[in-house]
Amino acid sequence: MRLPPTLLVLLLVSAVPQALQARQETDPVPSDRTQREGLAIERIGAGDYEAARRILAGLLVDRYIKEANRAFAAGSPEDALLVVDRALALAPRDPSALRAKAEGSLALAQKTIAAGGSGLLIQGALEDALQSYRTWSAVADSVVARMGASHAAWLLGDPGNALEQARAGMALLKANPEQREGLETLPERTYAEAAFGAYTRAKAEESADAEARFDEARDALGQLLGFAPDDPWVWGTQGELYEWAQDYGEALRVLTDGLARHPEDDGLLQRFTRVARKSGGFRESVAQLERIVKREPDAALGRWYLARERFEFAAEGIGNDEREADAALFRLAEQEFVRCRKLNPEYDEACKGYEIVCRSGTGWCHIENGELEAATKSFLSMNDIYDRGITWEMSGRMLSGVMGLAFVADRYNQDENWAKAADLFWLASEFEPEESLWANNAGFFYRDAGVELEFLARDLCRAARGQVGNAEALAELEAHAQVPADANDEARARAFAQASNVTVQEARRLMEKSGVAYLRASELTPEDVRVVNDTALVFVYYLHTNLELSKELLLRCVETGRRQLAAGDLDEDATWELENAWGDAHQNLGVYFANHANQPEEALRWFARAAEIGPEPRPVITNFWLPYLRGEREDGGGVEIESIRTWGEACVVPPRAHK
Repeated sequence: MRLPPTLLVLLLVSAVPQALQARQETDPVPSDRTQREGLAIERIGAGDYEAARRILAGLLVDRYIKEANRAFAAGSPEDALLVVDRALALAPRDPSALRAKAEGSLALAQKTIAAGGSGLLIQGALEDALQSYRTWSAVADSVVARMGASHAAWLLGDPGNALEQARAGMALLKANPEQREGLETLPERTYAEAAFGAYTRAKAEESADAEARFDEARDALGQLLGFAPDDPWVWGTQGELYEWAQDYGEALRVLTDGLARHPEDDGLLQRFTRVARKSGGFRESVAQLERIVKREPDAALGRWYLARERFEFAAEGIGNDEREADAALFRLAEQEFVRCRKLNPEYDEACKGYEIVCRSGTGWCHIENGELEAATKSFLSMNDIYDRGITWEMSGRMLSGVMGLAFVADRYNQDENWAKAADLFWLASEFEPEESLWANNAGFFYRDAGVELEFLARDLCRAARGQVGNAEALAELEAHAQVPADANDEARARAFAQASNVTVQEARRLMEKSGVAYLRASELTPEDVRVVNDTALVFVYYLHTNLELSKELLLRCVETGRRQLAAGDLDEDATWELENAWGDAHQNLGVYFANHANQPEEALRWFARAAEIGPEPRPVITNFWLPYLRGEREDGGGVEIESIRTWGEACVVPPRAHK
């Protein structure tokens, strides 16, 4: 018969707390629930309420444990532990409740770790697990309790305690081999974990017993290998043990044996690569992985690690005074990444990402070796793998291909090949249209290239008119115009004039590109007085188009510069730069009103203000523009002014030059 609930509650509540004892400390009771309930009634009838209370407490503990087990099975250790704590409140030393508390606390810690939860919660759960395992061992010693305590201590970072518990567990197992039944984890694994952890702690602390701990860890891992030869963890930890001991040769041997069984195990390959690199740098890690890949040619993960080490070896050569940058090494790495993703499409995205930076690395090698055309091709080829791949970079390791183009452009600038420099900066601007620097640089170098070509066109035109007297200079112009050696004067003039007009057309084409680039730059940086001024300058001085827009831009520069200078928050160098650009804007407004608006008085005002601003002397104003506008020069203002008026005009040769 079942006890009335009221009587059951009264018996439990009225019991003195200090009298609660674990069930094993009482007289034996039947295992059958109905029999135990009957026995409790008999004890009540006999007036032995203490005995009845112990029986009833045991029944309630069993009920709580069953309820907790259901919560564990549902993946909710936190709910299960709430019920277990109620059981322990009734029977603090009940073995089943202690086991549930220990294993539940461990499960809660592992669940919290997996979820990236609070470190304090994890530590608290592990401490509860360790304490419960130890209490369980004191009540009813078992291999499960000892090994559980060892694992909890290991997770808590207490290798000494973990090893002590594991040793006790192994000794208990030796005396009671039947306790192996029912163990979820090999006790040899737990012992090996603890022994390895104790060795690494001793080694790190340079403890005197480090050598003894090494021997114990080596033996424990060897024993575990006999039980679990197919467990990659054993091979990996053995390799790591020898790595800690700096016996890299033995570590590589063990890891090689492990990879023979598990050629696609990431942990083994990671350790193998690390040890090989420690033993001889990237050159050695590449050689060792080539050996592994040769043995397992169809293992994609092995090729992934080989490809990455080849990449690292190649990258090590960039900017290294002790090695020459070798583009071929990047190409080998790229080829290995291609093989990897073909073996396993799951690696496709990761491999292609590396393939892109391999091509970037190839470009940087070409830059270091002065191979500018090859560098440009390498950077542009990054787009063949992914659209806009040229913009990819490896943070802290490899700059983007766009930056590579900028570096190549700078090399061309150093060689005074401004058209090439401009083309590359323009390409950079196309790939990164939000970056004003690329557009500004393209505008700057296209302008310089156009000016240089226009000067050449003028010299060719002068040669066509017979106005070049320097024999050396004339010879250079003849070579440029490809004047036949036997040409008469008329043919020579015609050849020079034709070359001049072709050159001036190219100069205008470059200057037009300068204008487009500068317009983009000024749109991106409307508050930058220098950039906006230079944009207008291209049209006012050279192209003689977009004049109204240019005037608006220059007037904006005047106002922006005034406002920024009035703020007074710039340092000395920045103030000088701004004043110089601001003065240029005033000067260029003078050119606009003098040359294009036919307003000499307005031009005089702007020129005078530009001369006042400086901050450097402006001789073109004081020596040419001001005297010309005041009527103090009879030569039309001189060459400086004439060159602006006639910039980019075709070469016309007077008839007398043909005689």
